[in-house]
Amino acid sequence: MTIGEIKKEALKLMFTNQDNEIDDNTVDELSEDANYGEFLNNMYGSINRAIVRLKSKGVEYKGDWLKHNTNDDTELALDPELCMLIPYFIKGDLYEEDNAQLAVMSRNMFEDMVDDYLSTKINTAIETVFEMDV
Repeated sequence: MTIGEIKKEALKLMFTNQDNEIDDNTVDELSEDANYGEFLNNMYGSINRAIVRLKSKGVEYKGDWLKHNTNDDTELALDPELCMLIPYFIKGDLYEEDNAQLAVMSRNMFEDMVDDYLSTKINTAIETVFEMDV
């Protein structure tokens, strides 16, 4: 999943009635919009914080840290399933001033879904070990 796709998914979570507008425009075009520009500008740091959180839970990340000049076509070096969860972290991180309750709910969803993902991976690994022929 690219950085641009993650950003657009995060905007869709924050602005739930604007899906068509968000889908129909590039991230650069959305950055010019007063509603979205500040959020998009702050997403690089938020994605980095999400990566730090994932690493603290034992997820391996071998990519570079994002900078403000990181191209939106850059693929994030994480399992695509985890990339799909990062927009929830972004909403929880950046939406706090606009709607603290929704931000907390989004952050809790991120944490719960990451825990579910990791427990599934652990259970799959355990099943694989016990299915080995002896």
